Amino acid sequence: MKLHNKYDAVLFDLDGTVIFSHPGVFNGLKYALTKKGMEIPDESLLRKFIGPSFYDSFPKYMGTNKEETLELVDLYREYYKVKGVKEVNIIPGMDELIKSLYENGIKVILATGKPQPYAEEIICDLGLNDYFTGIVGSNLDGTRTQKE
Repeated sequence: MKLHNKYDAVLFDLDGTVIFSHPGVFNGLKYALTKKGMEIPDESLLRKFIGPSFYDSFPKYMGTNKEETLELVDLYREYYKVKGVKEVNIIPGMDELIKSLYENGIKVILATGKPQPYAEEIICDLGLNDYFTGIVGSNLDGTRTQKE
């Protein structure tokens, strides 16, 4: 499809924009909370964890202190880096849109609160890495977690 190039670049978020990530996120959260002996909240509360940084979400929704939060993030990643990162589905039509933008000379950039290595792996697994000019996510050390 030929597009009128009104813009030079398009910036996408990952979770809920390019992919449905909730299966892997939910499973990772359940894994971490179970390992810590904590109650697993209902799905409506788990959904609130998608998007914001877990460094903010665990204290806000689970009442954890800094030490507990760091431990939960580590446990979550223990699961997510092996299994959760694969438990995603592309939102229907997004692959065609991304390819079309790229083919029409528009830079396609991903900006996400998800750690950058996970975002890169997901985009690669979806076969879309050649279409992105840049992929920017948070750092695994908890920095660069705010999307601004």
